[in-house]
Amino acid sequence: MEITSVCPYCGKEMRDGVIPAYRNHVEWVGRGEDGIIGSSYDDENTVMLVKAGLFGGNTPAYYCESCKAVIVPVPEIEWTLDKLDKKFTAWQEKMSAQREERKAQREEEKREEKSRKRREKDPWEV
Repeated sequence: MEITSVCPYCGKEMRDGVIPAYRNHVEWVGRGEDGIIGSSYDDENTVMLVKAGLFGGNTPAYYCESCKAVIVPVPEIEWTLDKLDKKFTAWQEKMSAQREERKAQREEEKREEKSRKRREKDPWEV
């Protein structure tokens, strides 16, 4: 569903705003199959809406005054550990590529050195 400034229920104009999180993150927690509201630690049944940082955070939201409904697009939230994991993986790949490059360079230097020694060697020497 594309989020626009038009209410999907009544078709009237919606007001643009945000949902702030001052201390804690804001999440939607769904009901399980048994009808009981799930735990906020249940990843399958939870959708993070706002990740509050040191100074809080917010997510865009649209409000329809006639329906009294708030539409909140679910943002892509990247956690710090996920960011660090991506950076570490990229660093590992870079280091691996550099090792392979250095290995190929050393092998080339060894071949050149061997070739140079053969060229410099006296053909009559045993």
